[in-house]
Amino acid sequence: MLLTGIVAGAATILFVKSEKGQKMINLALSKSEELASTAQNLIDDGKNALDDAVESGKDKLETAIEVVKDTTETKVDQFNDGVNKAKDKLAKA
Repeated sequence: MLLTGIVAGAATILFVKSEKGQKMINLALSKSEELASTAQNLIDDGKNALDDAVESGKDKLETAIEVVKDTTETKVDQFNDGVNKAKDKLAKA
């Protein structure tokens, strides 16, 4: 067992130190850098999309609040007009 481990370790060291081993290591490092760059771009794109969605949601919410506020004020004004008309009719009766 020990001898097998020593032989496997020695073979790995020889391969890593060889030209072909160095090319494979460099390729793996290069690919990992590309992957990291791609992942960062995806993260940045996701953040931007989320920021845009939040901003759009805020704008729509503000618009909805204004519509509700305006509608409520109109309905309250109409109600008050009705109350005043009723008061006038009661006063004349």
